[in-house]
Amino acid sequence: MATTGGPGQGLTLSLSVDATLSRLRSIQLPEWSTEPVDFTGLSDLEWFQYLAASLKDGGIFNAELYMNTEIVVPTVRVVQEATITFAKQTPASANGAVLTGSGFIVGVGFPFASVGEPMIQPVTFKYDGIDTKPTFVPES
Repeated sequence: MATTGGPGQGLTLSLSVDATLSRLRSIQLPEWSTEPVDFTGLSDLEWFQYLAASLKDGGIFNAELYMNTEIVVPTVRVVQEATITFAKQTPASANGAVLTGSGFIVGVGFPFASVGEPMIQPVTFKYDGIDTKPTFVPES
């Protein structure tokens, strides 16, 4: 499924288990993060002191799909690989950038239905960092 229009044009999302998804409307990409480790000692009197932890969190992404009542709702709690493919930004590139990793859907919402408006279904995916670590490959 691909977005249409705007700077996200050509962006696609595919899941290894839920292969058939509705069209993608928008996606909030994940934030990779790490926790600071406090190593302030009793002799430190002015500033807290921190180190970056060695563990990283792959984060979550939130996607909005145009709900299609002819296909099944995405599966919650099942480990699968998510692949987000970006449209090429440089004509000389052969492939767009790719963000991929394993995880699971932690939330699937049902849309607010209003006459004359599209039904938008929110889906939240959590990277698990177990099977396929979250990886970003630049376009090439």
